Amino acid sequence: MSQKFFDAVDDHYHKVLSWCITHKTIVVLGVILAFVASVPLMNLIGAEFIPQMDEGQFQVSLKMPVGTELKRTEQVIAQMENIIIQDVPELKTIMVRGGVEGEGWQALSSIFQDITGSHAANLEVSLVDRSRR
Repeated sequence: MSQKFFDAVDDHYHKVLSWCITHKTIVVLGVILAFVASVPLMNLIGAEFIPQMDEGQFQVSLKMPVGTELKRTEQVIAQMENIIIQDVPELKTIMVRGGVEGEGWQALSSIFQDITGSHAANLEVSLVDRSRR
């Protein structure tokens, strides 16, 4: 492209920038108005800020009051397992870890931080392959 074109763009840019600097209120109100006007359009686009991910598993953490007897915690875990078995037809496996707070690395770190006990449990539920759900 020729130098004339870039000089024209540069000149136009300086004029627009100078106008924006001297009319700050109008520019700010225009940006706010454009944002507010664009919010209803988000429903038409169908985009998500955080898309849903299907990892084929989920976790449920149980934390009862400290000092809860293991027998009571086991009863609640059994109730949770029954609910999952009844309500999740895509169920593949359930793994229960008692005496651990949190999930994933948090659960592992709780072992080393002594945040364990008969009051805590973690259920890891695996689902069948996505093609069968």
